[in-house]
Amino acid sequence: VATGLIEEDGHVCGVSLASDGAELEARCRLLVGADGVNSRIAQWVKAADEIHEPGYRGIFYCYVRGFQGPLGVLDGMEFSQWGDEAAYVFPSDHSVTCLALTLNLEQYGWMRKGAKKRFWQRMKDYACFEGRLSGLKIVGPPILGCGPVPNYMRVPNGPGWALVGDAGMHIDPWAGLGMDNASTHASFLADSLLDFSAGRCSLEEALASYHHQRNEASNQMYRNVVDSSRDLRSLDSD
Repeated sequence: VATGLIEEDGHVCGVSLASDGAELEARCRLLVGADGVNSRIAQWVKAADEIHEPGYRGIFYCYVRGFQGPLGVLDGMEFSQWGDEAAYVFPSDHSVTCLALTLNLEQYGWMRKGAKKRFWQRMKDYACFEGRLSGLKIVGPPILGCGPVPNYMRVPNGPGWALVGDAGMHIDPWAGLGMDNASTHASFLADSLLDFSAGRCSLEEALASYHHQRNEASNQMYRNVVDSSRDLRSLDSD
């Protein structure tokens, strides 16, 4: 388990570890934090926020077997907006399907008081799912949920460190862009480091390039998703 940073002359050069009572060190030229919204790397390096806004939505979801597509076989994702909420269908591995609802804070609070019943009550209100919600086998916990998580863009690099994915930027998951953003940011960082390893720039220049690419690709998308998350009915006018 990582317990803290190793720093020399103001540069991060690794992490200290604890394993079975032993204290260890893992040193590196660049420490990459890809450890999610609760990133300890981001906390330890005191990564500054470029933007920080509250979360406006919550989500409930579950995993099932036996869910069919509109024409029989489920062969793709489904997204159905209804006012200021939306329902999702995500095909997954081993014939498992994730069913989810994104809700504004008022509806999220209502559903929390009886999620096991109210989730399915709400799903049945969607005409697109008529006849497809009976006979399902739930896989794992009956209902899972996630409350509003702040939206932010952090400075994604500094002396000896870089952040990718939710460690560096988080937007409301209603848009389903989290994994795409994580992989895109990782590719920007990898390309910048290739320039460094090939001798075309310094490490500091490579990290500055990564920062620029991350922001250039994400600024407008961040704004669109966060603004829409306040009320999905704003999408109706687009």
